[in-house]
Amino acid sequence: MVGERASATRPEEVRVLTTAAPAAPCGATWAFVVRDRSGLALRKGFEMAADLGGDEAAYEAVARGLEAARAAGACRVSVYTPRADVVAAVTGPVEGPAHVLGRQLQVRALLHCFRSARVKLMSPARAGQVLLEARSAGPLQASLLGSAA
Repeated sequence: MVGERASATRPEEVRVLTTAAPAAPCGATWAFVVRDRSGLALRKGFEMAADLGGDEAAYEAVARGLEAARAAGACRVSVYTPRADVVAAVTGPVEGPAHVLGRQLQVRALLHCFRSARVKLMSPARAGQVLLEARSAGPLQASLLGSAA
C-alpha cells in the first residue's frame, strides 16, 4: 500500500543524475536517473545515439532528465552532471561551444519550468553508476517505475 501510494503521488523535489560518454566506433551514450527525496528511482532513460558527440550527449542527458522530472510533477529539481563545462554553461554567463548552443538554451529554458532548480557537479565514479543503472531501464525508457501499464 505504501509503495503504491508513493508512486502515485507527485514528488515535490527530485534529483536528476545525468551522464554521457563517447561510444565506439562513433556517437555517444547518454543516461539519466530521476530520484525522489527518499532515493527511489522514479524514471530512467538511456540511449546510444550515433548522431551525437560527447558534448551534445551531455546536454541531451540533462535535457531529457529535466523533461522526465517535469513529467513526474516535480516542483524543485537538483541536476547532477560530471561535466564542469555543462554546469558553467547552464548556470552562469559562460556560453558553451557553438555546436551545443541550441541544446544549452534548451536546458536553460527547461530549468525555468521549476520553482527551484540547481545544477551541480558530481564525481566521475558516480556518473559510471548512473550509466549502469539507467542502462538497466533499456533504450528510451522514461516511464514511471512501478506503475501499472
